[in-house]
Amino acid sequence: MKRFLPILILVGLLSACTGTQTSKQAVPPAEKLKVSASFYPLAYLSERIAGDAAVVTQVIPSGVEPHDYEPTPQQLTAVYESKILVMNGQGLDPWAEKSREQITSKGISMIVATEGADLLSSVREEEEEHEGEEEHHVEGEFDPHVWLDPVQMRSVAVRIRDAFIAADPSHAETYRVNADALIADLNALDSRFRSNLKTCTQTKVIVSHDAFRYMARQYDFETLALAGVSPDEEPSPKKIAEIIDTAKREKLKVVFFETLVSPKLAESVANGAEAQTLVLNPIEGLTSEDLAQGKTYLTVMQDNADNLAIALECQK
Repeated sequence: MKRFLPILILVGLLSACTGTQTSKQAVPPAEKLKVSASFYPLAYLSERIAGDAAVVTQVIPSGVEPHDYEPTPQQLTAVYESKILVMNGQGLDPWAEKSREQITSKGISMIVATEGADLLSSVREEEEEHEGEEEHHVEGEFDPHVWLDPVQMRSVAVRIRDAFIAADPSHAETYRVNADALIADLNALDSRFRSNLKTCTQTKVIVSHDAFRYMARQYDFETLALAGVSPDEEPSPKKIAEIIDTAKREKLKVVFFETLVSPKLAESVANGAEAQTLVLNPIEGLTSEDLAQGKTYLTVMQDNADNLAIALECQK
């Protein structure tokens, strides 16, 4: 028995040393970089890049449509306690835009996803030509939905990575490695869209609201939107009739609906056009069911690419 004691002691010492090294590598929660992200897609990017080195708080809860959301005082307190706020801009998170001076005065760095992006006007050219015939509700000068373009999301990821490194240089390598993995996933997502939509017999899709123009521009298709940039807009009976006529004339077989707004209008148009309904998710916030099933920005965008291939009648 005695001859085993040195071995046991040695094992104990090695275990103690290993435990000490692990504790030195781990970042105590109180010392982690604190980041707030306004809504789900930006929280997803931030969490992927942060890994275990930072704490990311999503301001707008999952399952909530973000366009008109007003954070609670408790949520704003979390923002003011952060070192970085990642927001979208262009009217999607107006609470952050209104509080911008107060936020920056506290030394909080703000990453605005739409700044530096290749933006589209929030009003289509055809709507500008007929301005006055109908009222157009516009929240910002430009369309805010840049997160639905994986190519533009790569640029946002790089900016988030650089902000994390500037605020927390001691974990720069963690942020770089995590960002590289995220960008590789976004590159693969871009390739999936291009592969899925390479050879299609249709060029147009009908969508619930005008959220998909960056995606359409990137992958060369057109969208016919029932509602405008905000899903709260009510289309006129004339517009609905025109879309149904177009669907019949051009034999569009799919009308897309969304998960955070009522599908009734899309279903009505589909019935009128003798088409089926499918989901094209703007990913403004995943539902609790989505999260329970393990869905992420990446997996939902993959589903979007697959459903677009059906609607555009593409050959893989």
